[in-house]
Amino acid sequence: MASKSEWMEDDQLEQYLETYISQNLKRSDVLDFMKRDFPQYNWSLATLDRHLRHFGIHYIYYDTPLAVVSDVFVCYLNSNPLVVGKMYLWYLFETEMLLRNLRVDRGTETAKMATIHVYLLNKHEVMNDPTDAIIYGPSTSNKIERWWRELHERLEKFFKEQLTVLLRGREYDPHSVLDRQLLAYVFIPVVQRECDILVRYWNSHRIRVQDKLEIPGGVPDHIFSFPGYYGGSNMGIPLHKDELREVAELSGVMDGDVFDFINPRVKRECLQLLSNPEKVESKDAIEAFRLLKRNIKFP
Repeated sequence: MASKSEWMEDDQLEQYLETYISQNLKRSDVLDFMKRDFPQYNWSLATLDRHLRHFGIHYIYYDTPLAVVSDVFVCYLNSNPLVVGKMYLWYLFETEMLLRNLRVDRGTETAKMATIHVYLLNKHEVMNDPTDAIIYGPSTSNKIERWWRELHERLEKFFKEQLTVLLRGREYDPHSVLDRQLLAYVFIPVVQRECDILVRYWNSHRIRVQDKLEIPGGVPDHIFSFPGYYGGSNMGIPLHKDELREVAELSGVMDGDVFDFINPRVKRECLQLLSNPEKVESKDAIEAFRLLKRNIKFP
């Protein structure tokens, strides 16, 4: 067993620590690797932190702390893997940046999304097994769950009240194809607008430093855009449009319009009566639906 201070002069130890930290691994994973590679030293999370501080290595695991909401997409149906995959590809085209890890729910609707992610990681050869980058289950420190709780308190309960009024008054029939299309025509753009506002608020609010969490204090957008100011680094993988077009063709998610959920004739009549549903005030969405319901009938 090495002496208590011998590790301070171990250049190889410093090199290995820098390598593992640069791979954006969890602290528990780094600890496992250090126990394997340097068994002559005593290891625990506390000693790992002490070693990192000694060598001036800053650890921020960006799957955990940032709490940045990149985008929220409101759609007619989220159980179609083509819809989820297409939205993910749109996001990649917009940002041209691939994150190392992708946390998703386990289900068929995320299959295309996960396949796209693994395919791109494999092309860049940044991991021995790119499938390890797909993480299933709840988010670390319940970050996603906290976001959904905020969304529920600010938006979901408000819109559910309107929908409940329509349902109880028998003004909306969930089994009617026309009713579902009219409701979606009004509410999807309205809810999307309100979600976009909430995303901007969420990403600009200030996070306090929290004990026991590897989370820097500050504004999520700023931390995400300038990680170097907070002792971190951008671990994203730059993407090129050509490889995105390649994966779009191979995955088939861009084939056809999977978002065209409204009958063409119904959509034309909706546009005549309400050309800009995204401008409807949230409190007036119920009246906008009633307007369409009174004037549009299936032949």
